[in-house]
Amino acid sequence: MEKPKLFSKEKRIARNKRAIVRKTKKKDLTTSKRMELVNTLKKQLGEGGYNQIRKDASKVKLTRSQKSAISKINNYYDYEQGKDKSIAKRKKRITKLSNKPKMAMKKPKLNAGFDKLPKTVQSKIMKNKKPKMAMKKPMMAMKKPKLTGVVKPKMGMKKPKLVGPSTKKKKSLKGYLNNINAIIAGDKKKKKPKVFTTPQNKQHLALKKRADKRDKKTKK
Repeated sequence: MEKPKLFSKEKRIARNKRAIVRKTKKKDLTTSKRMELVNTLKKQLGEGGYNQIRKDASKVKLTRSQKSAISKINNYYDYEQGKDKSIAKRKKRITKLSNKPKMAMKKPKLNAGFDKLPKTVQSKIMKNKKPKMAMKKPMMAMKKPKLTGVVKPKMGMKKPKLVGPSTKKKKSLKGYLNNINAIIAGDKKKKKPKVFTTPQNKQHLALKKRADKRDKKTKK
């Protein structure tokens, strides 16, 4: 015999049956205790006095032990009613589970070659669980972006001048000798040194000229 599956219909029915047996035993114990107390009261008070207690207990004189027995009887009776209700619920569950019709549903075939697939794959497809494919994603080769509109700076290299025979006119010996003689005689004027014309130098020169003019006037 194969064991029933967990939470199956058969297991639920068996569980409810066990609960009914357990609760009926407890109910029978309480009823037996209740009837013992009832019989003792009937002996002490008689049937007429017992019936009067059930209608109106204020008209009958009772001892302390008799009052405690009456309260126990009432508690046992309430407990029995609660057990009766729970047993009725369990019986209803058993009837529902036993009379539940089986759903004869056939799953449709997806493709012509579906039966050829292994059972594990078929079960995964029918449960809407896609089997994991051992696919590796290809690595994307990142290319460096080409810079458009960028001009490389050109190197400012000047071409070397070709040194050839000088085109300047050579000074003649006569001119050279004439210059020497003029220098000796003091006829040739000396070249003045070049002065860079800056605003500070201009002011300085103007002050010098004024001072020279004053000196000349004083000498006269």
